[in-house]
Amino acid sequence: MVNARKVQAFFRRAVLAFYNSTCVITGLKVRVLLRASSILPWSTHPKRRADPTNGLSLSALFDAAFDRGCR
Repeated sequence: MVNARKVQAFFRRAVLAFYNSTCVITGLKVRVLLRASSILPWSTHPKRRADPTNGLSLSALFDAAFDRGCR
């Protein structure tokens, strides 16, 4: 469990840094409201878990919609 949290923390830092802590859809720059959303699910793509190129910086609202497949 501790290792998973370390990977998640690394992934979040790397994704938000790549996108300058900005939501790619809305332009929101409030870091506490941003999520590092994985494009390919971690459950089916374990080798991409720590790969920041598998991530998008999204506001919490758009992260929830993306996870549910909304378009």
